[in-house]
This record gives sequence, structure tokens and C-alpha cells, in this order.
Amino acid sequence: MKLDDYGYSVDDDPHDDPEYELPKATPESTGKLALELQIVDRFGCRALVRGSLSGTSMEMNMDVRFNFIVASYSGESSRIGYAAEAIAEGFAFEEEGKLKQAFFSYFSAVDSFVESEREKLNKGQSDDQRIKPDIRLMQKLQAIIKANMPPSVGGLDKLKVWGDVKNGFDKCERLRNAIAHNTKTEPIAKADVDLCFAVAAIIVAMVNDDLYEEKEMRKHYVVESD
Repeated sequence: MKLDDYGYSVDDDPHDDPEYELPKATPESTGKLALELQIVDRFGCRALVRGSLSGTSMEMNMDVRFNFIVASYSGESSRIGYAAEAIAEGFAFEEEGKLKQAFFSYFSAVDSFVESEREKLNKGQSDDQRIKPDIRLMQKLQAIIKANMPPSVGGLDKLKVWGDVKNGFDKCERLRNAIAHNTKTEPIAKADVDLCFAVAAIIVAMVNDDLYEEKEMRKHYVVESD
């Protein structure tokens, strides 16, 4: 969240104009309204704005409007279940600079999404066709991707992004295990968090949106090409 603009509320202001700025003073006054966003509680959904106002009594009684920019999960959360909440938590932690918590939240999103999809695929299947719960997470992921992939793709061997997903997932899983077993000595870096988020996003795009090309995924997520 960030405070994009603030100012006095004016009747018939062109609020649809992205270039329009709310007035911080009135023509009749030499005073000024000065505010800033000091605290954002992303988990409690609260924000603290402080500042000062100098001016006439009329200005003291005028309404002040705030324009906030808030980032959130834009799709239907039911499409990916708890993973949507975990992704939102990861983003909130990342915005607060808590990279370790962000990494764990994004990895939790991957874990939750894979388990949810495994349970969906297992419904109505015989015991020998079900994806077993005690196999490695990567094996579950591979089985889910294969089960959802249309024949036109040609299998995992023909999928260019699969190598990146597999390598990224393996790295994130090793990192998660190292932290869990207290064997990692270096702190979590922004690159680690970005990688884990990218893995989660690509997996969801393949399974839920039938996207298998990097160009399609970038367009879907509105990500500019390098």
C-alpha cells in the first residue's frame, strides 16, 4: 500500500484523470495541508496517516480525501484455495522487508496448491491411479502437470519452461529444508524470494490457465519482457 495522493475534497473534480492532483491548499489561503503515510499494518488492514494543516477555519473544516494504491490478489481466491492467502501473506512480508517469512509463505503456497490439485485428481480414481501422498513434492507436481497438460503440448520434454520450473523448485526446496534444519548460514536474499514467487506463478499458470509458453505467461501476468 502507498499513499498516491491526498488533498481537499472538491465537488466535480476530474477524479478519472490520472494527471489530476488533489489540492493541498485553497486559493484564498497561504496555509497548506501536508500528510504522509507513516505506518501500514498489512495484516490488520490498517494505516496511520499523520501530518499538519495550517490555514483558515474554513479549511480546518473541509473534508480531506485520500487516494491509496493497494496491491492484492486479483483473481478468485477459490481457484487456488489457501495458496491465494499464502501468496498475499508473502507479498505483505516482502513489502515489510521480511524476506525469510516471504520466502516461506510463497513456498507454502506452492505446497498447498500442489496438494489441493493432487486431491482433486485423485477423486474417483482407483488406488493404483492415485497420486500417493507420501511421495516427494516434486513427484506430485510432475504428475499434476502431466495430468493437466493437453496432448498438443507434447509432454514435459517439449516444454521449454519446465526445465526452469524444475530447477527453480529444486533450489527453493533445498533452501527451505536447509532453513528448517538450521544448516543455512546465509540470509534469504531478494533473489531467493523472487525465484520462489516465480515458481508458484508459473505452476498456477500451467495447471489453472493452460499456459505453457513464457510469452503467454508474461502476457497473462502483465510482465514486461527483459
